[in-house]
Amino acid sequence: MSMNTKMWDDRAKQCIAQGSLTNSKRPETDVLGVFPTHFESGYGPYLYTDKRDRYLDFVSGLGAINLGYANEQLENEVAKSAKGGCLSGNTIQEVITAEKIKSTFHWVDRVKFVNDGTEACMAAIRMARAYNGKDIVLWEGYHGWYDEATAVNDNARGTPCGHKIVNLNAINLDSDLNNVSAIILEPVMLDDSRERIEYLKRLRTRSEEKNIVLIFDEVVTGMRYPSLSVSKHWGIYPDLLCLGKACANGYKIGAVAGCADIMDGDYFVSGTYFGHLPTLKATEACMHLTKHDNKYDAKDLNEKALDFKERFNGLSPYTVKLEGWGARMNWVGTDLNLALFRQTLIENRIFTKNTFFLNHATKHHLDELFSVCQFAIKHINSGSAVMKGPMPRKPVAQIARERQ
Repeated sequence: MSMNTKMWDDRAKQCIAQGSLTNSKRPETDVLGVFPTHFESGYGPYLYTDKRDRYLDFVSGLGAINLGYANEQLENEVAKSAKGGCLSGNTIQEVITAEKIKSTFHWVDRVKFVNDGTEACMAAIRMARAYNGKDIVLWEGYHGWYDEATAVNDNARGTPCGHKIVNLNAINLDSDLNNVSAIILEPVMLDDSRERIEYLKRLRTRSEEKNIVLIFDEVVTGMRYPSLSVSKHWGIYPDLLCLGKACANGYKIGAVAGCADIMDGDYFVSGTYFGHLPTLKATEACMHLTKHDNKYDAKDLNEKALDFKERFNGLSPYTVKLEGWGARMNWVGTDLNLALFRQTLIENRIFTKNTFFLNHATKHHLDELFSVCQFAIKHINSGSAVMKGPMPRKPVAQIARERQ
């Protein structure tokens, strides 16, 4: 660990609770002493430390960066069109941005903006319970840090007991589901096989039969998956769609979009910063660029990712391999091999976690990544790679998804 990195880590531990604001960014999730713990800025495909050390980044702000850091086209739109933060009344910008989401996801009637993906999932569940008057929620995947989401994880300390949530995978869909209010899931985590898509269609049918609100959490897949969402690509339309991350390219945003009957209901979801002007303008600009500028075509992004996956998995799949649908994949292997692999990559100025996100800036650097990966795999297989720090700790979100 460079002296400046250690200095920032030491300072963080004296002023920031738990030493880090985000569980997946805690230094313990990387190889301590090898990975930089703090960055100063990002530009294009790169992260920079305060000493201007440069790293090619395949974490993409945990999936929030889709167009590349500090994308000039988007930032110019934000700078000239969205002055200030919030106004005292409703804004024209929130209408324009909501209309942009409706035009992108054609089955959507209404939109509610929130601050991030966690709030979107939380709001969607509240809307569902208000709509059908039932309490039980069937659950699959990772949906944020609020009480009910945390209660299903190992680290549930501080959350009240008695949440009415049930593991979706423990339920027979042909059973009596009369008490179920909602089904919330990430429609695709890594698996988008034909079997998975047929399962999603089955969920759609049973939800309609039993008056259950079907919620697709596409915080990760939204704007990244081909056709810009799993639901749109496969024609499986949920009652409520949760969006976030890549919709605003690093500006904090969350949104629930869906049926008017549910979203115009009698529930309370409200926040001063739901109408944050720079964020809403960034969302409008990001969605426009992703839909209309060929440089940011989601199909092209995913094809490049899948081509890289095939090349990489031809190296030594029993050492480390890639699994996933394209722009979001996971490095898979033993804990030791993964740690050695990531350690070698960071020593060669490539930053990745166990999750791999490709974006429209990094997609031009896949040959560089492949060359370093070849070296890393050879290094591991020869036995010359050794750990230079403690084994990384898995983030909560990864553990939650691995249980499915």
